Amino acid sequence: MTDSVFHGVVVANYGKQVEILDREGEIVMGELSSQLRTKPIAGDRIQYSLKNGQAYLVAIDPRVRVIRRAGRREGEEKALASHVDLMVIVAAVTPELREGLIDRYMVAASHDGMESIVVLNKIDLDDGSNALRVQPYADLGVTTCCVSAVSGTNLEALRTCLEDKTSVLVGQSGVGKSSLLMALLPELEIKVNEISEYSGKGVHTTTTARMHVSKGNMRIIDSPGILVFGMSGIEPIVVREHFVEFYPHADHCKFRNCMHLQDSGCAVKEAVEKGEISKMRHASYGRIVASLQ
Repeated sequence: MTDSVFHGVVVANYGKQVEILDREGEIVMGELSSQLRTKPIAGDRIQYSLKNGQAYLVAIDPRVRVIRRAGRREGEEKALASHVDLMVIVAAVTPELREGLIDRYMVAASHDGMESIVVLNKIDLDDGSNALRVQPYADLGVTTCCVSAVSGTNLEALRTCLEDKTSVLVGQSGVGKSSLLMALLPELEIKVNEISEYSGKGVHTTTTARMHVSKGNMRIIDSPGILVFGMSGIEPIVVREHFVEFYPHADHCKFRNCMHLQDSGCAVKEAVEKGEISKMRHASYGRIVASLQ
């Protein structure tokens, strides 16, 4: 006997089976219907039916605010999570902080209508220099949190940022995303591998994006460690719109379609030379544009 259609949210996809969060907050194991042509991802809002006690995912609602990464082939992309309110960009004292990767995440989040915050983990190992490196983001009005998953420093402030939101943790391998997740949700049991002493690169401990739900209505999606975050579907000329520090100067550029790179009469470049815009951020902008051309 087939019951009515129910609504839920995908927690994780394991190929032929999927974990579903139902409206009562319970986890239901379901199978993919043969008529389904789209692979479900964490955060998807879906419809499922029950037949003889077995759940079958039959439809996926239209996706918004999707986390994507570039695939191995040119022009290919892979969706990791959907309906994301907040992108939590996790960096760390070790491995070395990469501002360029942070900027790429911020552009992707802004382009898809998500908020973003920058979290510096392992602050207990910092001599102060790394905290200074994330200060330019705070100066732009971006929420920044310097935390330690080990000592618990500033975790309550981070929890406040995540309340009543569906968030996704992103960042290169080894920054401690899984350790941070366990510290935020201590009821979870997630295996965390130490960073390889030989390569200095983290082991990919998370193999599929999964949503973890707390009692305080915190929904956190843990994603696989990404060493290179590719962006697709973003035109190079659009990237400038996601660098908010360009706004006060762009209207004064000589040309309306100024890319703020090699253009003559560029007010943004003049602001960079005067120290009014971070040289690091401007250089990062140039690399993102070049990667999309």
